Amino acid sequence: MPTIKVVLGKNPAKFYYRGERISVDAAFKMYQKNARFVVDGKTLNLNRFGTNEVSECPVCLEDKVLVQPFDCPGTIRHGVCKDCASRIADTTLVCPMCRAHPKVVLTMEEIEDTVDQSRRLRSWMQNGARPGSLEVEVLETLLPQVARARAYAAVQLRELGPGQERHLWVQELETPLPLIQ
Repeated sequence: MPTIKVVLGKNPAKFYYRGERISVDAAFKMYQKNARFVVDGKTLNLNRFGTNEVSECPVCLEDKVLVQPFDCPGTIRHGVCKDCASRIADTTLVCPMCRAHPKVVLTMEEIEDTVDQSRRLRSWMQNGARPGSLEVEVLETLLPQVARARAYAAVQLRELGPGQERHLWVQELETPLPLIQ
């Protein structure tokens, strides 16, 4: 199998193919055709900039595109696939590698929408809803919002007064929504 030799040093990397120096573009064109990068016996799919497009998820151990939904301490970022990230958000709410809490990145509209849906559900439950009597339309409308709210740790807003801005209180991020039994 033909190989490209990369020489690293103080200068930018130099690429050699069969003993002759080639340009970065020529090396990349060869790579695009049929190159494979093997590290520790695993084949990696790398783009031109050397980053993984597909990696092994540490939770399900499948080769998938990883996301980083957790705010891990320091510069370490642990990635998991989207499927595992959504399952983790619904259950443990911590990074499976270092136990860090997920990032809470919401726009004010998303926060207000989530809180509004949560308040409507609570009001509906308090004003005569009985377990087992939930209407299909209500479930289809409210439950996706509640699941999203639980995934973001039940965000709530508090109005401070007329003319003042709304604030997101850190203490309220840990307040769970009531579960529907």
